[in-house]
Amino acid sequence: MPLFAGVVGDTVGGLVTDWLLKKTAAPSSPRRTVAIVGLLGCAIFIVPAAMRRMPTPPSLPDRSHVFLECTIGPLVGAHGCGGKYPDRVRDDEHGRQYRGALSPLVFGFCPVRNWQAPFIVAASLLVAGAAVWAFWLDPDRSVVERDAVPVAAAAAAAV
Repeated sequence: MPLFAGVVGDTVGGLVTDWLLKKTAAPSSPRRTVAIVGLLGCAIFIVPAAMRRMPTPPSLPDRSHVFLECTIGPLVGAHGCGGKYPDRVRDDEHGRQYRGALSPLVFGFCPVRNWQAPFIVAASLLVAGAAVWAFWLDPDRSVVERDAVPVAAAAAAAV
């Protein structure tokens, strides 16, 4: 079921992003909206799944996974924010996957043996990711070139 939930989330995220793009004709807004809703939706469903004392019904983690996978379409579309260097954005995405694979080891050796801690940390990172999408990341503008403009202007002003 979790893998099927991921397929549903990937499909829904892409379809909703495309639908919103046709409705608004603003490329960054649909990507941003779907990514934020996906990240916050995942956080909303992962916290109750972690806080239950009894075994979690499969539906809570599956819903969390659907929302998380909804962010794949906007994330792939955001590779353009690398400007002339889209590979840097893609490489960072893959780097996150490696760090995510190491997180069970970190929490396994953590002195606090609270099995809920990784889920709470994950929910906090999901909320932080939504804040990045909301206030910092613009999929239509290059992060590299945006940061380079003030430096070039400052260098020209200094001369």
